[in-house]
Amino acid sequence: MLYQKTTHLTTLLFFLSTLSFTQVNYNAHTVAPSFSGAFRVGFNFGDDYAWGDFTDEQLATLASNVGATAARPTLPETFTGFWGYSVRVDAFNHYKNNLGMADLTCMVGFPSSAKRETTTYPCGSNPSVQSELFANLYEPIWDNNNGTPINENNYYATYLYNVVNTYKNYVTFWEIWNEVGFDYTYWKGWQKRGVAGNWWENNPDPCDYKLRAPIFHYIRMLRISYDIVKTLDPTGLVCPSSPGYPSFLDAILRNTDNPVDGSVTPQYPHKGGAYFDAIAHHAYPHFDGSVRRRDPTDQFWQYFRHSDGAAEGIGLVINNFENVFKTHSYDGGTYPQKKWLITEMNIPRIAFNPNQWGADYDCGGAELQRNFIPKAYVACVKNGIMQWNVWQLGERHFSPAREEFDVMGLYQYLSNPATAVVNDEGWSLKTTSGQLFNKTYDATRTAELNLPTNTDGAAFKDASGNYTYILWAKTTTDKSEMATATYSFPPQLGFSQMTKREWNFSNANTTTSVSANNIALTGAPIFLTPSVIIPVELVHFKGEVQKDKNLLTWKTATERNTAYFEVEKSYDGHIWRKIDQVKAVGESQTPQYYSYADDNKMQTIGTVYYYRLHIVDNDGSERFSNIIALKVVANMTATVFPNPFDKTLTISIQSSFQDNVMVSVTDVSGRVFYENKMSVDVSKAIELSTENFSNGLFFVKIVGKNEIILKKVIKS
Repeated sequence: MLYQKTTHLTTLLFFLSTLSFTQVNYNAHTVAPSFSGAFRVGFNFGDDYAWGDFTDEQLATLASNVGATAARPTLPETFTGFWGYSVRVDAFNHYKNNLGMADLTCMVGFPSSAKRETTTYPCGSNPSVQSELFANLYEPIWDNNNGTPINENNYYATYLYNVVNTYKNYVTFWEIWNEVGFDYTYWKGWQKRGVAGNWWENNPDPCDYKLRAPIFHYIRMLRISYDIVKTLDPTGLVCPSSPGYPSFLDAILRNTDNPVDGSVTPQYPHKGGAYFDAIAHHAYPHFDGSVRRRDPTDQFWQYFRHSDGAAEGIGLVINNFENVFKTHSYDGGTYPQKKWLITEMNIPRIAFNPNQWGADYDCGGAELQRNFIPKAYVACVKNGIMQWNVWQLGERHFSPAREEFDVMGLYQYLSNPATAVVNDEGWSLKTTSGQLFNKTYDATRTAELNLPTNTDGAAFKDASGNYTYILWAKTTTDKSEMATATYSFPPQLGFSQMTKREWNFSNANTTTSVSANNIALTGAPIFLTPSVIIPVELVHFKGEVQKDKNLLTWKTATERNTAYFEVEKSYDGHIWRKIDQVKAVGESQTPQYYSYADDNKMQTIGTVYYYRLHIVDNDGSERFSNIIALKVVANMTATVFPNPFDKTLTISIQSSFQDNVMVSVTDVSGRVFYENKMSVDVSKAIELSTENFSNGLFFVKIVGKNEIILKKVIKS
């Protein structure tokens, strides 16, 4: 039975508790996965910033500022078991409602030691390994006891039920574990049939791969996941995380969750493909083999270590996995086709030398990385991929970099939110996302472009039928981004002039008018839109942050047939909403001046807010102004020291104006150790005696009229 979404948890639990729960009455063999959302480029938070001076909200805001429209957070049981299931609700609400991030991918799994399976598996002369999975996976999923429908003795089912129930209104893609097919031997996953230990003819040994458990147990996790996700939210998609190798995917598809041998029995009737909707793929072209290909004539290796080769490699690798799906009848005939998303993908900013295994680690460079972003975007939509999350938000702090993953950040190393420095790939993503987000790839119009063999690109169409074209000259030389070509739009399209935007438009904010004929192209993609005659001549559109308001002003030199200006606001520069409408003079040959004040008293300090004008004529014609970005600067700062602390803790508050603030200190359970309301004029210092504080993590919260400051400190 399927159930409608509800925001009232207690109502849902009461309704469900009156029913006898069984597995959903369908599976992925009978019901095709459905997804109609926009293609989004999201981000990975990265592993260097989890406990730094950044909140998840600040990290997501930084990602939004460079074009991210989705995110890939993780909620492992090791985390939710300690902090509680609702600890990230405010953060997820910020992603969705403040930043416009939707269709989030959430990684789940990873039990605490108390919930982890204790079984170990012998590894010959090497030490035995303990399973990484949850204990009690084979307990029933539902029992309708203890006031809940879930069986609390099934640790994974209980954990996942609570996570999905709490975050289902934010998450579309439920990623089960991370890189489940990671091969610790570095060679068995690659081997062909007939080679000893290959995964095509042998199930992965727990000693050799990441889960440290029989693959049947992972299929059991998928079965539990499918049952719970589809029961609580039929629109959610269950996604195994990066099988890594086609042979590992084959092992999932040829086995059931039968713990004895993976065979089909009445109790275990379906193989693994019945319990997931999509693959959450990880694509790293510099070492996944996609930029090195056999020459069909002499079988020698050919190398394509450039942005076009890397982008083309996305489809080549996916095709290898699709061949496995087709072998097991996931072809849209016998069984529905599986969908795809990429939860990690990037190219390093610095090229590293090949390692001892012969991988192509010397594929990298700042220009390659910058050009790869828009080309990968196009490759994803052409291959039907639903979403792509860039790895990662900020570079790792090692200097010099030790490996390629140290230099894959949209930002340089993030030491402070106020001093974040955007890398070229960050500007490239922001430009690409700004030009193409919420626009649909048009394969027919792309074919009509009749692109020559030395040119690549695509046509994208918005909801009003307006086109944006992305074009570039194809790179063909190994380890080079140098390429040149010229392109002319077909005469039948009726274009004479085009407005051109370079890869760094989001930073430079400049456009160029070019002829639609003989457009000069390089290896760096450009964005082209047909130029139009604008009835209103907009001289400027500006903004200024003032006390309690963001003041917007604009000037027109002339107006012809102009009806009104809609003032639009965005939290991310992509998703816009109308906040008001200002009537235009309409007909004028002399300058006209306009202004609008947007109340900023409730706006989040430090967050960038975007504004634009939607200019509408009496005949229904419309166009948009330039985009301006305004940030409400903090009027209050605070320092908490020492950290870690022992017997005393000092809270120092500085404010640019007199303010009444509430100061509190709480532990992780919410127990209040200090709370006081006070007036702050310029500065205020509070020295607390903390001898009665227990050791551990504390939160210092300072709430002013328009600002909230949260600091983490540790007593040791």
